[in-house]
Amino acid sequence: MLKVQEAVKFESDATSALTDLFDRIPITWIEGVRTHVRQGESEIDAIYDLRVGEQPFQLVCEFKTNGHLLAARRAIDQLKRSGRGAKTEALMFVAPYISEPARAACTDAGVNYFDLYGNFRIFMGSLFVEASVADKPAVEKRDLRSLFKPKSSRVLRWLLRHPGTPMRLKEIAEGAHVSLGQVHNVKEGLLAREWATATPDGVVLTDGDNLVDAWRQEYEAPPHKTRFYYTVLHGDALIDKLKGLMAPDKREPVLALGSYSAANWLAPYARTETTILYAWPEALPALEAALGLEPAAKGANVVVKVLDEETVLRDAMEVVDDLMVTSPIQTYLDLYASGDRGREAAEFLRHGGFGWPR
Repeated sequence: MLKVQEAVKFESDATSALTDLFDRIPITWIEGVRTHVRQGESEIDAIYDLRVGEQPFQLVCEFKTNGHLLAARRAIDQLKRSGRGAKTEALMFVAPYISEPARAACTDAGVNYFDLYGNFRIFMGSLFVEASVADKPAVEKRDLRSLFKPKSSRVLRWLLRHPGTPMRLKEIAEGAHVSLGQVHNVKEGLLAREWATATPDGVVLTDGDNLVDAWRQEYEAPPHKTRFYYTVLHGDALIDKLKGLMAPDKREPVLALGSYSAANWLAPYARTETTILYAWPEALPALEAALGLEPAAKGANVVVKVLDEETVLRDAMEVVDDLMVTSPIQTYLDLYASGDRGREAAEFLRHGGFGWPR
């Protein structure tokens, strides 16, 4: 019931806002607004009877409470089917907020759009007006960021391991160590943005590139506490000491090389003398003893990120016997977040270390 009330309120607010916009355009006059109009087997959400200069127009509007790409494509399809194709007819998609990919899809299809956040494009006869707002509403930001929270990111990480492969929700839940409900929520977010497709054989990640692009913009480092150390070990001697500590039970890693140190094994590009590690708290005493680590306020050559949550370690991979590094996606995100030099290293890894074309 609440969703129905919200939809009704949105349609009322959107109709008023669109009316106000036309009232501010000197060459347009509104002669009437009809809502929920039956036309054959279709119901049109709203039709604006307008004049643009001396020319009459009917603006056929489709309202959606979601402005993601998938919703836009559905609205475009509905508008194309319900419209009559007359020269004096124009089509419009209306939503609370319309994403940039959805706006582009409307433009490509020759459909106008309008949202309550200030984005619109209207092309009718001699009238062409357009505006865009750079920022996103808070709810849109929260919705996007929720996809990249630790538990949700486990689903993304699992899908990125198998791009193009259909997988059942249960299979994803078991592989990612999350609930079916968590997988369902992430799937819906991916489908709405057309980053994934639902098939009879399961969900398929189809647009890893745009997913990763969005993730790097919203990336937050996994919750951790950073410790700085100095060790006299380096090179092969240091690596040999690490190997016995990373996955002592041969199942779940408790320690993994990260950032530049991981990239050295995945796609070497920018080397650093500092060894960067992600560690589970219980692994810290053995690590300190094996490497002879001494706390260092300055001159540290070992940086350990002691994790509050295990997602990054669950995603780690073995590059040689007993040596674990963070996954390509985690390594990419960490590199990209580290600055200009790191971004160069990240893109080098992306070209060579991921399982989809760039």
